[in-house]
Amino acid sequence: MSTSLTTTVIGPESLVAALASQGVDVHHYAPPTTIPERLLGELAVAYADDAVSSANAAVAQHLLTTRPVLTGTAPAGLVVDPGTPRWVLLGGEPHAWDVQPEAVRHAAAATCVLEGWADDVAEGVQRITDGDVVLADAAALQAASPGTMAIGPSTPCWLVRDDATGREVVAPILHGGDSALWKGTTDRDAMRAERILAETLAPALNVALRSTGPVDILTMAEQAWAMGDDGAVRGRALSLLTLSRLLGALSARAPEAVTAAAELIPGDGFGLSMLCGAARATLAGLGHHGPSTIITGFSATEGSVSIQIAGLPGRWFRARAHQSLDERGRPLAAPGDLGLLMLFGLGTTGDRLRAVTVAESRRFEDPAGPRPLGIDIRATLEADVAPGLVLPGVSADGGGAVAIHERPLPTDVQAAALAGLLESLETPGSVEEPAGSE
Repeated sequence: MSTSLTTTVIGPESLVAALASQGVDVHHYAPPTTIPERLLGELAVAYADDAVSSANAAVAQHLLTTRPVLTGTAPAGLVVDPGTPRWVLLGGEPHAWDVQPEAVRHAAAATCVLEGWADDVAEGVQRITDGDVVLADAAALQAASPGTMAIGPSTPCWLVRDDATGREVVAPILHGGDSALWKGTTDRDAMRAERILAETLAPALNVALRSTGPVDILTMAEQAWAMGDDGAVRGRALSLLTLSRLLGALSARAPEAVTAAAELIPGDGFGLSMLCGAARATLAGLGHHGPSTIITGFSATEGSVSIQIAGLPGRWFRARAHQSLDERGRPLAAPGDLGLLMLFGLGTTGDRLRAVTVAESRRFEDPAGPRPLGIDIRATLEADVAPGLVLPGVSADGGGAVAIHERPLPTDVQAAALAGLLESLETPGSVEEPAGSE
């Protein structure tokens, strides 16, 4: 059996050329002088370990070939079981209640109202702080919850299956319009829309999907990508393409829901929730391929940014970050699971990431070329760059404003993730163990 080895060289170009001329596979590591000495050593180890490169190649191949399909809808409580009767799932990194952005707390409390556990949002807050309602991690239960959206037992959800492994996940069905829980708004219009979704539209969508058969989410997203030039327009296009795909079956099998569909589906929420479900299904199908340094999760509060990497599933790393503000000077947060879209090369700064990613999308392309996907923290740390994610930010104070903004990933959070991965390699069996946030 032959084994291919890569030699990492921290030295002059002449040494690299000499080794390469002898047929040696060489990675030339010429780090910027601003990188701390300890990090230099960790990067040298990460580049020299073939297990890391092999794991990254396996993850990249999965991201390129994944096929998540939409199979139906169901209330979340029929699919997930947190082990307690009253629960609310939140996306992104798990935080203590008082650390969550106010908009997330409002949405969680409003979910208590929708479940019949509270008469108003204030009582919902009390139920949660008293422990009558348990907050749970959406990802741990194979769910994705975009933005400030909260999931309760009766929340209508997409059922999304990873076609290769058969693993199924859920994601709440989001509606369009400015008043929406996933945008941090809990007014009368937002609550009315959630009730129509749960009582009328979601059951009808399930009937329609049974009639049409599974929907290949990324194939439709590829069509939507060609129909716009920014994320919001493409999200709306995906929503409308889905409506077009299902409208015939809705009209024939559940005509009473057509009016609700026309009211709630237009906008970017419908499409975004499908894509988030597709990303969660992709991760479910990925499993564990070893010590990969590819970023798979992102979440941000007002003053911090957190990431996950494929080699440490379930483990978050956090660092302080620059505060993002909207046009009125209000703090923006990027809670929930919209950061998962980076798995498909979406929601990133595109061409600027080409040098620090491991693959190029076969589906999504800009004028500069295919979208880069698979952000490798070895490459970002070596280049001393902070890759940016471009995502909808929600007014952290619960005002309901949504703004597309860029969130750079600080070097500190990437360095912490790399150190955590290398530490796990020194303790066999620890790589797959979730270990909270750092």
